Amino acid sequence: MSGIKDQKQIEFLRKRLYERHAKPKQVEYHELSPDEHKTSEVWHDPPVDSNIKDVPIGEKAMKEVTDTYSETKKGFRRYRKRLLVIGAWCFVGALVIASIMLLFGSGGVSARNIDLTVTGPFTLLGGESLPLSISITNDNPMSIQSATLIIQYPTGTRSSGEDSRTLTRERLNLETMASGEQREIPIEVLVLGEENEEKTILVSLEYRVQGSNAIFVKEADPFEFRISTPPVSVSVDASSKVAPGQETTISLTVSSNASNPISEVLVRAEYPRGFEFISSDPPPSFGQNRWLLEDIPPEGKSTIEVTGRVAGLVGERNITNFTVGLPSERDKQNMTSIFAKTEADFLIERPFLDVGINFSSASNGVLPPGSQTTVRVTITNTLSYTVYDVRAEGTFGGNAFDSNRVSSSDGFYDSNTETVRWETSNLSSLRSLAPGETRTLSLGITPNSEGVINPQVDVNINVYGNRVAERGASEILVGASTGSVKIHTSPRLMAEVSHGTGMFDDDGPIPPRVGTLTTYTVSMRVSNDRNAIEGARATTSLPIYVEWMDKVSHPDSLSYNQTDRTVIWDVGSVGIDSAETVSFQVSFTPSSSQIGQTPIILREQNFRATDSFTGTSIQRSNGSLNTNLSTEAGHPSGNGVVR
Repeated sequence: MSGIKDQKQIEFLRKRLYERHAKPKQVEYHELSPDEHKTSEVWHDPPVDSNIKDVPIGEKAMKEVTDTYSETKKGFRRYRKRLLVIGAWCFVGALVIASIMLLFGSGGVSARNIDLTVTGPFTLLGGESLPLSISITNDNPMSIQSATLIIQYPTGTRSSGEDSRTLTRERLNLETMASGEQREIPIEVLVLGEENEEKTILVSLEYRVQGSNAIFVKEADPFEFRISTPPVSVSVDASSKVAPGQETTISLTVSSNASNPISEVLVRAEYPRGFEFISSDPPPSFGQNRWLLEDIPPEGKSTIEVTGRVAGLVGERNITNFTVGLPSERDKQNMTSIFAKTEADFLIERPFLDVGINFSSASNGVLPPGSQTTVRVTITNTLSYTVYDVRAEGTFGGNAFDSNRVSSSDGFYDSNTETVRWETSNLSSLRSLAPGETRTLSLGITPNSEGVINPQVDVNINVYGNRVAERGASEILVGASTGSVKIHTSPRLMAEVSHGTGMFDDDGPIPPRVGTLTTYTVSMRVSNDRNAIEGARATTSLPIYVEWMDKVSHPDSLSYNQTDRTVIWDVGSVGIDSAETVSFQVSFTPSSSQIGQTPIILREQNFRATDSFTGTSIQRSNGSLNTNLSTEAGHPSGNGVVR
């Protein structure tokens, strides 16, 4: 019923709200009072009742609460201080107990009661033996067991005696040392090093105690000494000025300062840029710049002479560095300790006579196999005055030089000494050479590269002349130059069409018949001789009537393009006296228009590769192959004619 009542009230309000003739309720308004009220402009404390005491009722309670809090806070502080003191005493106690166990534990054995000392000379002459005395005293109340003396030697240490070997770390087993026992252990080694080099020897003693498996270590103070003189001294003798292209010889002498024989000394040379090594006496032990000198006696000497040709800019200073030291026992080419260093310093000066060498018929200094070349030598006077009695001499080198195939129209070739000479006796134009004048000489050579790997011919020209100096004395003027010609390899590309004799099973009639499918095996072979080749590639293509069977012996290197019917064989690298072969299968169905013909199976093959030695590009090509098969394989004559 309450819902109906509420609905009636809502309807009544809505009717009153939208009623047109309803009059608004009159509101009665009131006016403000005109009376004025005055407020105080000064603050007055409230009146105090005389019956109330001066001390508030809650102050005593507040004081009790405050006192209680302070006592509680002090109690917490005292508790923390007690914990801190207890922790500190526990730590100190643990530290004391650990120290006692460390120093006096293990049955009363301590490393402090072991005396380990090393005595020996503090300076050492180069190459002399180093005598050492290692003293060990056990002052512990009980013995030490499994005692092992460990000696660590510096770099360059060898055992003294006939069986010389490199020493780095040595272990000497001393077994058991009783309480109060003392031992003196003599050590004698050979220590090699550079002058004034300081070295250190470390000695330690490992031991165990009864009833424990732990290993204890006693270390001696490091023994330091200095090498006053090196075991060897080196000296070098060389020209201070060299012309470009001129040969020069550097003489290196290694002298022993040792009182004992030195078994091995390694000499290493670092050549400057443009220095070409020619030869040395004795020959290098490793490469072209390392010599291993063996058994140098006391105060003995060993000499190395290095001959090379200098190339560089005029005014450039070149330095050849030599290092002498002890070779590694594992790798004789490397040094473990350096004895001495020296250098050969020379200045490249402008040549008195400028000499040039040119090879005709050679592209960038490279000749085809079996071809001849004419060597033209030009001599130009670079001085400001005339040079007289010019003389030129040519020598040869290289593995492809043929002493029987040299000729010179204006000089004399002596096959006994393999030398060609030009002198004023047979060439009057050499009697004088004015400033800036040039003379041209010639000779012919034919290299022989048959069976030679990386064939090359070297031509060395030395020119001599005289000039009249201000004081009237004659001086010999020198000019020199070197030229080389290389012979490139001659790879061959061969291709063959077969049926029934290759690596694939071939079907179909031979001779081929119209409308009948016949398969063929195509084989290509690349062979190489004197120089290795790289980047080799052979390309060919199939005629429109020949189908690709997708059978390849080396599918990773041979590919077929269906669009333009191109066959590409990436041969890659082929070594000296090596060959690479590939085979693939094709099919052919003759048409009536091909009756009586021998259709082409494989078009022209093109081959390209780079000579690894000369850097030249080599190209070859073969003609196309048809259906004619080799009669040596048992096929009758005319086996390729379509029927």
